[in-house]
Amino acid sequence: MIGYPPQWWEQKAVADANADADAMMNDLATLITGDNYGDTPTDKIAIALTGFKQQSVAAIRAAAIKKGLPPGSCVLVLNGDYFSALLGTLDAHVYGGIEAIREGRLPNLYGFKEIVEWPNLQIPGFVCRPDALAVANRYLPPVDPRAYEEVGTVTDDQSGLTLGVRRYVERSTGQMNTSLELFYGRDIGQANGLLRIV
Repeated sequence: MIGYPPQWWEQKAVADANADADAMMNDLATLITGDNYGDTPTDKIAIALTGFKQQSVAAIRAAAIKKGLPPGSCVLVLNGDYFSALLGTLDAHVYGGIEAIREGRLPNLYGFKEIVEWPNLQIPGFVCRPDALAVANRYLPPVDPRAYEEVGTVTDDQSGLTLGVRRYVERSTGQMNTSLELFYGRDIGQANGLLRIV
């Protein structure tokens, strides 16, 4: 049997945790529809990927204001293609910060609280207040923790998302296993708190 160094397992655990978080994000994305957040002309803005740049963000800002979404309290979320196109138009020296180039995040561009990337988002993006999407997450401890070698949690510092961790030995094989679980709920928050980019 081939053994793997502990670092391999640690990297595998990080990859598994990211896969759980990605699955949750994909589920959340199914809420961002015209049925849930309105489909009138003021509820959406059409912006093409071709030529997407800083001026496009200004147009999104204007549409957000028309819907009553003040940019300073909103986040602009872009899918991977749109976010990458925007990054490609920015000069860190002109923009005034290294966050875009080094970290892939854009604070305060055109007055938005932040512009962030949602890589797998199927629509171009959206503008939202913090209360537009309702997400709850908690850790459910096992009924009998003695059945496991180790139980606990791991929490992402930035988002606060908590995953449960359980380590146990498969008695028939003698192999140590680690399971991660993510327990969450999601719903529409304030339906007037989101502007879709289509």
